[in-house]
Amino acid sequence: MVIELLTDRTGDGPMALPGQTVTVSVKADLADGRELDLPSLSGEQRFILGAGSVIRGLEHALRGMRCGGSRAVRLPAALAFGAHGVAGVVPPGASLKLELRLLAADPTPPHPVG
Repeated sequence: MVIELLTDRTGDGPMALPGQTVTVSVKADLADGRELDLPSLSGEQRFILGAGSVIRGLEHALRGMRCGGSRAVRLPAALAFGAHGVAGVVPPGASLKLELRLLAADPTPPHPVG
């Protein structure tokens, strides 16, 4: 399971660390270019990095990112929605392309994540 890095622009802010609350701008498409209409993968998302509240590929793609940075990645199905997909939206076994921009990483002490 490898994430393919398509583009990477390093930000000049602090690095996002597991346990921090991050705010990320997300645009998701199927790997064939069709746009996805999933609230969990569009627009501004806020979550605790490493807590497992988003797809694994999104968390993996944010590793090493600094605030202000952007990245485009292609996720294999195993790091997206797997063999089952999302009924009527993501076909079974579909790869995704994500365009990410790390907007903020809460500087307060990280939450413990397992």
